[in-house]
Amino acid sequence: MTVLDVFLMLIAVVLIFLISMQGLLRSLIVALAFYVVTFVVGAVALSYTSITSALSALTATIGLRWPQSLSYQAIVFLGLGMPMFIAIWFLTSLVLGDVDMTSVKVLDALLAFLVGIVLALVIASILCNVWGILVRTPWRDTQTWQRLYAAYKSSVFRPHLQTILAWYRRTLFFFHITRMPEFLIP
Repeated sequence: MTVLDVFLMLIAVVLIFLISMQGLLRSLIVALAFYVVTFVVGAVALSYTSITSALSALTATIGLRWPQSLSYQAIVFLGLGMPMFIAIWFLTSLVLGDVDMTSVKVLDALLAFLVGIVLALVIASILCNVWGILVRTPWRDTQTWQRLYAAYKSSVFRPHLQTILAWYRRTLFFFHITRMPEFLIP
């Protein structure tokens, strides 16, 4: 078990615990919000790809060299997607207040737990893929890069999470057709 596996397990357990405590209605809203955030961040990454392609074509025409953007889509997801998801999480808690189904409390908690498992697996699969994107090419600090790359390549969860990511990608039909953004490609 690698550092990546431990990190993903920790994230998944915390997410499952927090979502289970929210109740079914809030957990479904949080899951829908994550779907929307993924779509928005994917659209931002695609627009950045289009702008970068246009600028690189322009600079090639002029004769300049356009710097290669190693993993901008992964950074867009981490820098934009995760803060948006956390903000939506807190906003749903503030706006909805207490929406527990008191008559079927056990069923409410159980269904919220199942939604938490699904959402935790989807988020873990995207984070695992982002880790792989970030370590795809060598860094200047080769020792750190080699450790992180080895953690990604020998991860026990990676093959299973890539299957989950492929399933989630199909639900985002537009990105499934375009084969972009790269943080959603297993």
